[in-house]
Amino acid sequence: MPPTWLTTERMTWAAIGTATTLALFVTFKQLESFKNLAVVKDSEYAKVGVEKSTEDAIKLRTLEALATSVNPGLREAALEIIIDRALRKGSLAVICNRMLSDRVYERLQGVMALSVIAQRRKTHRLLVYPRVFRVLIRCLEKNFEEAKTPVGRDVEQTALAIVERLLMVPAARDHLMAAGYATFRHAQGVRDGVVEAEEEEEEEEEEEEEEEEDDEESEEEEEGGGDGQDVLGSGSDEEEAIALLTLAGTADAELFQGLNQEQREEMIANLNELRRRTVQPREE
Repeated sequence: MPPTWLTTERMTWAAIGTATTLALFVTFKQLESFKNLAVVKDSEYAKVGVEKSTEDAIKLRTLEALATSVNPGLREAALEIIIDRALRKGSLAVICNRMLSDRVYERLQGVMALSVIAQRRKTHRLLVYPRVFRVLIRCLEKNFEEAKTPVGRDVEQTALAIVERLLMVPAARDHLMAAGYATFRHAQGVRDGVVEAEEEEEEEEEEEEEEEEDDEESEEEEEGGGDGQDVLGSGSDEEEAIALLTLAGTADAELFQGLNQEQREEMIANLNELRRRTVQPREE
């Protein structure tokens, strides 16, 4: 006689439970298999994109339209192409020379181009070199008297934004202080009426000596290629690289953070003028 627990009813429920468990297991496996087929993995997604030859064939006018697009995906892709193309042309030495120009529009062009590199996570660490900080401070000093004009104010605000961005890298602070950042901030405070002026002849003489030493070092670096130039390489068409970076600067929303509407409109107007002077001649 079979055991009491092995009745027909219990056998039926046991069979139903086993079949249900098996069905759930098979269904789960099928869904997981379908998910693996439907979802594109990261490694596969990285292979899908525009080839380098296609990127290089894109004209500057097309990149301008894409970089100012309302579509964030298109805008980001255009900025990546612009920056990659510019960096491959090794434009850092030219950017530094533009920042030290006697013409305020050329200084704006230089700081806008440098700002694009500084604002990108993948490239801002390339700027943490003594020469870059010396050029930034000298640019601010050259622009000191013109900072009251709209274009001069844009130069100063953009250069200070670059400094703040680079200070996120630990090694940047020492380079910045060695370049004379504290002295400039003090002079800026005196100019704006925030700090009282102090006449100390000894300190001024020391500052002049440091500036002369920095000038000599900068000249030696320019003759030998410079720190940044070694990092970014060298290229034959540096003017196009400058134009590309300037173009990217006009489309980079991060540059306008902290500005009110009036300041934003002034900066956009200045940048539009800069684009007309820079980008259009290259297209022709």
